[in-house]
Amino acid sequence: MTNDRHTIAVIDDDWHMLVALERFLAVCGYKSDLYRTTCGFLQAARTTTAKCLIVDCHVGSDSGIQMVRDLAAQGVHYPTIFLTGSSDDDLRNQANALNCVAFLRKPADTARLQEALITAIQRAHTASSSTAAAERPIAG
Repeated sequence: MTNDRHTIAVIDDDWHMLVALERFLAVCGYKSDLYRTTCGFLQAARTTTAKCLIVDCHVGSDSGIQMVRDLAAQGVHYPTIFLTGSSDDDLRNQANALNCVAFLRKPADTARLQEALITAIQRAHTASSSTAAAERPIAG
């Protein structure tokens, strides 16, 4: 797989999940930036080189879906893969309303996650051809 070592931002409050995803992404040839809170990612969002996001739907007391919704309201769009430990149809509907790349239940099937990553990177390339990442303003 040729991916030019793209960076994937992973937002999840479960340290073991972050480490597992970091290892999986490394095996797939990706770099990863790990965040245990939505605030941590939002603080780094101005400078991140991440091409896409893997976001837990519930990051501690915060909502990963709400974080992506807030970014979109600011005109900041990342191809996003949502992960959840729940099979809540309302969460799936909210994620799909944000045009997510995938909504996967933990533990995610690695083949489906890898396929979603390829799609997310493709979407990021398509978006970057029309809008440079540096031009994405983030309100703060």
